Amino acid sequence: MALVRRETHYEILGLDRNASASLVQRQFLELQSFWEALAIESPFESELKLIEIQNAFSILSDPNLKQTYDETLDFEFVLLDGKTKDVDIEEAYEIYRQNQPKTYQEILKDFQKFK
Repeated sequence: MALVRRETHYEILGLDRNASASLVQRQFLELQSFWEALAIESPFESELKLIEIQNAFSILSDPNLKQTYDETLDFEFVLLDGKTKDVDIEEAYEIYRQNQPKTYQEILKDFQKFK
């Protein structure tokens, strides 16, 4: 099985593991406003990124969840799904996405046909 590295919640927010709660909140708010501003130009990417940063913030802003996350996370390597990315499919998806007025979920449903 191929191993794929995924960003940690700290990396998603662009923070050091020892970041204070106030810094976590400040960075989250900055990223949130940045991606909300891009929502008109890139709605799909913005939506995905906003979900990603919201998830990271919800874990890192709660002291109990953050402690559990820190204790269970291997900061050297994080598995995504055990599969490597298919460059051709990624490129096809990008071209398809740019030419379709569909939502992200509709595009994913269409792409299930190609698997």
